[in-house]
Amino acid sequence: MALPKLNDVPYYSVVIPSTGVSTRYRPYLVKEEKVLLIALESGDMKQISNATIDLIKNCLEDNINIDSLSVFDIEYLFVKIRTKSVGETVNLNFLCSSCDTENEAVLNLDSVSVPIQSKDKRTIALTDDVTVGMRYLSYNESNENEQISSPTSYAEYMFETILRSMHTVNTEEESVLVKDEPDESKIEFLNSLTTDQFNKLRSFIESSPAVSCKVDFKCEECEKENSYTLKGLNDFFG
Repeated sequence: MALPKLNDVPYYSVVIPSTGVSTRYRPYLVKEEKVLLIALESGDMKQISNATIDLIKNCLEDNINIDSLSVFDIEYLFVKIRTKSVGETVNLNFLCSSCDTENEAVLNLDSVSVPIQSKDKRTIALTDDVTVGMRYLSYNESNENEQISSPTSYAEYMFETILRSMHTVNTEEESVLVKDEPDESKIEFLNSLTTDQFNKLRSFIESSPAVSCKVDFKCEECEKENSYTLKGLNDFFG
């Protein structure tokens, strides 16, 4: 006698932030959660990343090219799937900005969003004649590059991220596709920038989209109204 099938798994609609493509997803099941928990217990970031990607692939209805999605796409999809799998709220502790008393506040994961920059803001003017077209790195690119995923310093992380995020370098005469150029040429280009020009590219990286949510609470001790903005998965579940 066969064991019964317990659940008809529902599907929910979601829009992928960077592409605007609509798809559907289902909650993750015990078999998928088990793989994720084992990865989390290992503390190995590569294993955690692979488990996260596999979980999302399994839960999406359509054949989406997960490998091409940005970091914030993957984070957003994971939050949406986690919301329908485990629950829509997470209890987090925050210190009051006035008296440092620890308060518990409830985060509603349904309110998580990803502010997307307009395409014109991805073009950075370095001089009157030279601009750089920037792109968002994919989740896989970020995790497979050790200088980005496990840098020895913030400076190393920023330089490497900018290096890999440059899409085109444009002049009045031509537009050069950066990925077709050797690394030596890219590094030489970045090293030739002034601090001000480099900081323009750094600002693009530092303001890149991320899953975010605002949390408001009144301190139970001094009744001060507090407001925190969470940004990135580590803020939500770290």
